[in-house]
Amino acid sequence: MPKPRSPRSFLLEAIEASERAIYLLDSHRKLRFANRVLRDRLGVVWSRLENRALRSESMSLDPETRAWIECLCPPPHVLGGVGGR
Repeated sequence: MPKPRSPRSFLLEAIEASERAIYLLDSHRKLRFANRVLRDRLGVVWSRLENRALRSESMSLDPETRAWIECLCPPPHVLGGVGGR
């Protein structure tokens, strides 16, 4: 009998299979995960952003990378747990 799949592997497989871009930022705005769809869209920019704090003011950036950061990062108040309207 095959070993049962862990919930984590099941979730990761489902996220990778999604046709939508899915990513995870930690509390320090570090890009910790991006699924295949987003990695493909980011192309070479992915290697510049992976595991980096996505704060455009703290990095010297080319315009393409800066645009992606602005698209991926929620406003600072959202990361602080404060809702917006």
